[in-house]
Amino acid sequence: VYIYKVITQDLIWGYVAAIALTILVVLSIVAVFAMKRMARARQVPA
Repeated sequence: VYIYKVITQDLIWGYVAAIALTILVVLSIVAVFAMKRMARARQVPA
């Protein structure tokens, strides 16, 4: 039972870590995309 408890805790933490990493990657991609768009908007005055 103890080993099962440890494994489930590890799985939950691994899941949380995976979600956190995914969020970080998505945020960084969005940030780069936004910076590129802002740079383009600055170059071409609308």
